[in-house]
Amino acid sequence: MELTRDQISLLLFFETVEVDGGGTIDTRRMNETDFENAKAWKESGFIEFGRIAFKAIKQNNTHWVRLSAEAITEAHRQRRERIMRLRAQAKTDSWCGFEDGDGDENES
Repeated sequence: MELTRDQISLLLFFETVEVDGGGTIDTRRMNETDFENAKAWKESGFIEFGRIAFKAIKQNNTHWVRLSAEAITEAHRQRRERIMRLRAQAKTDSWCGFEDGDGDENES
């Protein structure tokens, strides 16, 4: 699946929301394009997405999301690719201060 940068960001946001927040979303963190993508993904079966009933709303979480197996796989792939990019950067940049890239400069 080919995703835009904004779609990757939304997918990883949804993954985090489902893992850390039980799938409830504070939609103040979403823009109009995010809602359009969520609607399209819902229609294609990539995610389940909906509004929480008014009586059940807690705090600012007004919507919910559930990732499909395909969406979970794609989120994992995107995170793995990001980790590999960051690791490659850490080996070439001096910002981390590690000589061998494993985090232990004092190893003999």
